[in-house]
Amino acid sequence: MEYIDMHVHSTFSDGTCTPEELVQIAQEKNLKAFVLTDHDTVAGVEKTIKAAEGSGVLVLPGIEVSAVYQSKDIHILGYDVDIHNEEFLEQLDHYQKERENRNDRMIQLLAEHGFSISKKKKKKIYWSRVSVLFTEKGDYTRRSNAVYSNCRRTSCIGSSNALSYGTKGN
Repeated sequence: MEYIDMHVHSTFSDGTCTPEELVQIAQEKNLKAFVLTDHDTVAGVEKTIKAAEGSGVLVLPGIEVSAVYQSKDIHILGYDVDIHNEEFLEQLDHYQKERENRNDRMIQLLAEHGFSISKKKKKKIYWSRVSVLFTEKGDYTRRSNAVYSNCRRTSCIGSSNALSYGTKGN
């Protein structure tokens, strides 16, 4: 039986593996294919496809779009997205600018709760990584809830217009 993975993240969002490492792992696990579905970006897709050339692993373009529906954070997986669609890329650029603004607020809130993050690392802040800091400090619940609720309340990626285009054929 052949297997594929339909939801893979790289270091272009909150994954811990580079595109090259993802291809290597896919080979080791005997995957036939995987879909790169980084959060709110397709920046790593071409690099991952190139890394897979000649490997026997098929890499498909995807995305995981952050959004808000009925006041709840949701993530929408998109498959076979057109990574060259200008409208789609403009919307993703808007999301990345929102993320940078949110990250600045998050750095400030983290500092207020006794955590310091360098400006150099600010572009790579994702909630899953920040939560590790709280765990290491031994005060996960109180501090993380305070910071997360403040960040969530002030702005969420995708809280403005949801993506409604960018897939092939649209």
